[in-house]
Amino acid sequence: MSLRKSEYIDRLVDKKIDEYLSIFGAVSIEGPKWCGKTWASLNHANSKVLLDEDEIKEKSPALWSYLQTGKDTTAKKYLCKSRRLWYMQENRTATPFLCSYMGRSSESRSPFRFILNHSDAVATNSYLMLYPKPGLERLIAENTALLNKVWDILCSIGNKSIENEGRVYGGGLKKIEPKELAKVPCQELDFLC
Repeated sequence: MSLRKSEYIDRLVDKKIDEYLSIFGAVSIEGPKWCGKTWASLNHANSKVLLDEDEIKEKSPALWSYLQTGKDTTAKKYLCKSRRLWYMQENRTATPFLCSYMGRSSESRSPFRFILNHSDAVATNSYLMLYPKPGLERLIAENTALLNKVWDILCSIGNKSIENEGRVYGGGLKKIEPKELAKVPCQELDFLC
């Protein structure tokens, strides 16, 4: 029995999920918010188990009690209040590109560096994780040599362009937030997509 919805549209990842399921028997599907993890999972699932708050309260009173201790504090903090269930940990996939978001510059060093993530490491809060938009992601999947090209383009962005969008703190500490970095002009990337 499949939980496939009639309106589900096959994605590139479906073939990979089928391949992994045939090898391992189970797969963990992870990714950023709203990328289709639930739909893709249900498409391949024979059953599902979702623990809602009533079920946690009934089946695990100690866990429920522990979660209640954070409702007036942790649940109201910036990251937690934007989650569907405030206590759920964000689950991200690795991205091919990282950017340092804070640093000091010198004559020989930029405060911001772009990193090509060969290790598939998931950055916590020490780097900005740059996810390619769907069109560019598709092109990279078709031609992996494009990863280095994109990285070269990112590295060629002038320091002043990035610094103009960011901010400067006391002592010359420079910082850029994700929305500020998104405003940095980079016509070469626009041409790739």
